[in-house]
Amino acid sequence: MPRVLKEYNERKNEFLNAAQELFYAKGYEQTSINAILEMVGVAKGTFYHYFKSKEALLDAVIERISGRAVAEMKAIADNPEMDAIAKLNQVFQSSGSWKAAHMAIPIPIRRALYNHKNIMMLRRMTLSTARIAGPLIAKIIQQGKRERVFDTEFPEDLGELLYMQFANWREKLADLLLGIDKHPEYRAKILRYVDIYNDTIERFLGAPKGSIMISDRKALENFLE
Repeated sequence: MPRVLKEYNERKNEFLNAAQELFYAKGYEQTSINAILEMVGVAKGTFYHYFKSKEALLDAVIERISGRAVAEMKAIADNPEMDAIAKLNQVFQSSGSWKAAHMAIPIPIRRALYNHKNIMMLRRMTLSTARIAGPLIAKIIQQGKRERVFDTEFPEDLGELLYMQFANWREKLADLLLGIDKHPEYRAKILRYVDIYNDTIERFLGAPKGSIMISDRKALENFLE
């Protein structure tokens, strides 16, 4: 059979797609380079033409996922038609586990993503995104200061902190969601946890009571019914 030649970026994306699927399903440590090679259908030498190591491949997967998330945040932060509170709420909701598109992800895939085998990958993804997202959120907070809807002495420093807090919240809610089958009482706990986080962010920012909404509450309530 003749060798199939592909464009550089096309082949690189095949590696990234295969790695992401296998990392989610099996965990990073449990995924071998050989398993990735088998899925892509190439020899080991081809892999090292694109990546120096499996860890370099993981970094590339994380960079791609984080880049997509940050691009969406940047579009929101740069929107001249939106006020600061609307921007911050949209950033949270577009990045969260509770937007409508994310809710449709089957539970088995959620379990794979939040499996303990993927903790390292999730943490690296969070840190990678936070470094870039932090300044974008800080920009929104500074806008809120100018609009006099936020009252904080640390607008430049709160961006990355708020994103890290949000990421921790998102992981906690994922844990609760994955336990709903055995613990129906988690439904009420999830809604209460959302209220607690909204209140916490409002206090961080000195924002008006009831102004921060990190999820589409109606959609979340419908999803939990």
